[in-house]
Formats: sequence, structure tokens, C-alpha cells
Amino acid sequence: MTAGNESPGRERRSGRETKGLAGKSENSISSRPLSVNRNDLWETLVKAQAELGLVITQPAPDGRLHRCPLEGGRKGSLDGAYKVNPDPPANLWAMNFKTGLKKVYLFGASSSGPWSPAERRAWAAKCEDDRKAREAAQLAAWAVAAQKAELIYTEAGPCQGHPYLNRKGVQPHFRLKVSDRDLVVPLFNAAGELRSLQFIDPAGQKRFLKGGQKAGCFLTLKAESTDQGQPLVVCEGLATGLSLFQSTGLEVLVAFDAGGLKAVALGARRDWPERVIILGADNDSSGGSGNIGVTKAKEAALAAGGLLSIPFMVDGHPCDFNDLHQAEGPETVRAFVEAAFDVKEGLDNA
Repeated sequence: MTAGNESPGRERRSGRETKGLAGKSENSISSRPLSVNRNDLWETLVKAQAELGLVITQPAPDGRLHRCPLEGGRKGSLDGAYKVNPDPPANLWAMNFKTGLKKVYLFGASSSGPWSPAERRAWAAKCEDDRKAREAAQLAAWAVAAQKAELIYTEAGPCQGHPYLNRKGVQPHFRLKVSDRDLVVPLFNAAGELRSLQFIDPAGQKRFLKGGQKAGCFLTLKAESTDQGQPLVVCEGLATGLSLFQSTGLEVLVAFDAGGLKAVALGARRDWPERVIILGADNDSSGGSGNIGVTKAKEAALAAGGLLSIPFMVDGHPCDFNDLHQAEGPETVRAFVEAAFDVKEGLDNA
């Protein structure tokens, strides 16, 4: 099974455009000589933050890739990135890895002047060279992390139980392991190769192996022998996947976040052209960020020609299938999955 890149995501509310640069001055920007007007650079950084949700506190226009946090993101997480290319033609590249949304911002005539055909060709060639270099470096880093993941996973003990699983009301799966106090969750690529690990401590704090591959990777939850003629369910997190698997008996692919759903679903479709694929959405809060879980699950279902199942609680609170499992039991989870609707037919009344 192969998997592609994550797809573009959400739009953002107005009124939060300057967080991260608020209270900063132009002196916060590196003093390296620029081919771009500083005011243009500052305005572009603010725009990128507003549109992509980045928090950039110390802008560095040095032509290098810098990781940064996201607005509203977990403490210590660096799920955003940006790169200011100061050489003509100057531009800003930025990406939100959580949503998959990325964009290139070109500086205008007030900074470096209109682009000539030669500059455009030069920029295209530079982008291609940079892409190849980044790709090679990324593959090398992933290979190193995969070796480390293999060693940790091999040495970890089988999971007979864990406080996180107990709190989520689910049973261990044979692919889960324990190292010290952490639950160890493997991430496999399309070829079935172990590429990275997720660690979950007893308090439920999650982290991924540093430098490990996450894009396009997943965990398969199934019985020792699974009927591939039965539907396949794709979902976000481990506890949700375990609830779906243990409530329905169906094979479940855990994509680990909303941004990974589409890639995993498309890979499953390539492997099983005729198989029913159901996207089990997280029904997230409909706050200013929108319902990311449902939005991404819909995109994945449409792209892969699959069905969509959205959990609802009796009290109307946002929930995922693990919340539903704990509140109303496996029968309710099974009923929601069996009632999955075809988004192409417009049956969504959520």
C-alpha cells in the first residue's frame, strides 16, 4: 500500500493574525543583508501566520528550514515550518504539518522588483534542486530513525495491559508493546516495514520517535486471520482504532492524525479496489478551527471512494468512537459503523 502527501486543510479565523510576532520589532529579524524590503518581510510573515496558524517568534531569513509551533498546539510541539529565501527572487515558504496546508509567498515589486523570465527559470531550478536535496536528507534521516525504532520495538516487552488503555476502556492488541512505563505503538509503511514509534505514557501524553517517518504510515489492527472481503475502517488515533476494532471485528487502519487519513485511505484503495472502506471520523468541536476530524474524514472518503461514519453522543457533545464506546458501549459503535453513509450521495445531515 502506498501513500501520498497530506492534503490542504482548514482556514483560520480572523483576529488572530499577529500572535507570535505581537510585541516584536523589526530588530527581531536577523541582521543578514536582505534582497527583500524588511516591511514586506514582516507583513508576509504576519500573513503566513494568520493563514497557516504558525507562531514565529524569532524570524530567521537565512534560507534555512525552521520548525515552529502552531497556534493552539500542544506545548513543546513543532508542527509548523517556514523558510525565508533571501536571495532574488526572495520569497517565504511555510507549512502547517498538522493540516498539511503549505504556501509560497512571493515578495512584491517594492522588495525585489518584478520577476524576469530568467529569474523565474532560475527560481524553478533552485526549487527543484532544493527539493531533491531535502528529499535525500529526509530519506536518510528516516532510515536512521527506522533502525532505532526496530531496536526499541524488538527490545520492548509484550503489552499485557497499560494505564492508558485501561482509562480508554480498551484491550491490548498483539502489535502493542511496553518499554519502561510507556506504551509503544508501531508505525508501518505501505510495504509493512517498521518506520517509527509512538510512545504513550501512563498519563496519556503522546510523542513520536524523533526523526521518524509519520507521513503515509499507519498501524493495522486486525485479528490473526481477517476476511479481506469485509469492510475496512480508517481512523485517527489508537484508542479510537481499538474501540472500532474491538466493537466491530473489522480490520482498522490507524492513521495517527486527521492529516494522515487521506493518504492511508488512498493507499488502501490501491491495494483493494473493490473493498468497502469506511472513514471513522473524530467528531471534533465546531469552534473557530472548524470540525477538523469530520472535514478531513470527508475528504479522505471522497478521494478513496469510501463511506463516512460520524459518531454522535446523546448529549450532543463532540466525541470520537472511543468516547462513544465508553459512554454507550460496543453495540452503539457497531451500529454507527454499519450505518456509514456515502458522502457522494449527499446523505450527510451532520
